[in-house]
Amino acid sequence: MKKYSQSKKLISLTLAFALLISLFSILPLSATAAERTVEKDGFTFTEVSAGNRFKITAYSGSATEIVIPGEVECEGSTYPVTAFTATVFSGNTNITSVEIPGSITTLTAKGFDNCSNLKTVTLNEGLKTIYYAFRGTAVKEITVPESVTTLSSAFLNCSSIEKVSFLGNLDIPVITFSGCTGLKDIYFYGMNNTFCSKTSDTTKGTPNIFKNVPDYNKNITIHAYKGSVAYDWATENQFTNIDELKIDKSQLEKAVSDAKSKSEIMYTADSYKPLAEAIKNAEDILKQDSPSAFDIQNSIKAINEAISNLVADNTTDDGFIWQTINEDKEIEIIGVKEAAGTELKIPSEIKNLPVTSIGSNAFKVVNYANIIIPDSVTIIKKNAFACYLTKKITFGENSQLETIEESAFAVYGGQDGTDKISEISLPASLKSIGGKAFAGRQNLLMVTVNSKDVEFGINVFESNRLTITGYENSTAETYAKQNGYKFRYLDLNTDELQKLYDQANAVD
Repeated sequence: MKKYSQSKKLISLTLAFALLISLFSILPLSATAAERTVEKDGFTFTEVSAGNRFKITAYSGSATEIVIPGEVECEGSTYPVTAFTATVFSGNTNITSVEIPGSITTLTAKGFDNCSNLKTVTLNEGLKTIYYAFRGTAVKEITVPESVTTLSSAFLNCSSIEKVSFLGNLDIPVITFSGCTGLKDIYFYGMNNTFCSKTSDTTKGTPNIFKNVPDYNKNITIHAYKGSVAYDWATENQFTNIDELKIDKSQLEKAVSDAKSKSEIMYTADSYKPLAEAIKNAEDILKQDSPSAFDIQNSIKAINEAISNLVADNTTDDGFIWQTINEDKEIEIIGVKEAAGTELKIPSEIKNLPVTSIGSNAFKVVNYANIIIPDSVTIIKKNAFACYLTKKITFGENSQLETIEESAFAVYGGQDGTDKISEISLPASLKSIGGKAFAGRQNLLMVTVNSKDVEFGINVFESNRLTITGYENSTAETYAKQNGYKFRYLDLNTDELQKLYDQANAVD
């Protein structure tokens, strides 16, 4: 009897477990597993199952000019928009223009089918594949970015299209322009386009590229560089109208100029070497009387690739982050890797160039007890030393400092007592102090102004206990009196003047 009861109990548990499993199988996925959606400006963005990216799954807006967003914010984070489904815009007769971001790499098949009023399409660098997407539109011209590598019936039955420009090198497959009865001009800016390379065609694919386009080789003008594959292809296929594109030295000259603007000292030697070689090669080409379009384009491409591969080298061994300024003749410190320490001694030169500027926010929220600023610095920019816990700031004996911008040494929102600076001596070279330069420094008791002619901004200091020391008849004396600060004379042999001034203060 006992054995029978145990068996019955086991069977009941098994049935219960099976029922539980079946319930789970019909329940919807949990909220955490569900794809997230965002609705904004008429767009519905849906998270792609792989996560970290979204696609557009619906559009309910009525705008005529649409700029498809390249990113969307969801739950405090920003994600790229990488696709849209074929039904989103298809048949939308309100749209007159659309711009597609480079984050979308594939132009969806039938994406703009029968958008009969769509006249302007802007494609951005980043797009890689174009499927037939513009049937039944009023688009008259389109530029295909250099990043595009794949066409698939790209302009099938686009009867309104008149001009297509290819910026890069790609394969032009069969029926690319099938049914494009209004096509007048095709521009090939690449030197190495191919034609129907993936299809066996004894007529080099030309009739199939222009299927259902009567007299294509008489009515369409091919624009290409002489010596390019496209130019030779048009010649071999007996196009009546072949226009030789011209490329002049000015494009290469501009590329060289842009390349030379990249300061060598800003990059690692290994990464800069290819750029130096590309510049030299370009200069050799520019010396030729009539360089070929092929050489010019390749040289420009080599320069651009070398620039994209540069590796920054703008951090000193002791952690200062910098950049060049004033035509790469001077250095500006823009930060430091370490956030705190006992002493922050700013270098006077880097890479044999003088350090003349402390950049905005360079040492914001950087806590050093002692900061030493070298003679070479001529300007301290906004919020440069908005750092707490600093007890002492020292300028060099021969300081060339001329400008302290607004809020340069200000502190805001810190805990009481964190502004540790009690006194500071400003150099004789100083010409201007911006407004609120020392705002929040409540413990600042003594400021010595060694310049007789300094332009003061509004509310430079906020300490109620401040004494300013400076020269007689100086702008510092005027500023102190106008703002109710105590003033002491800095002039040599002015003990008697100081005594009289102290007596006057006592009477007041």
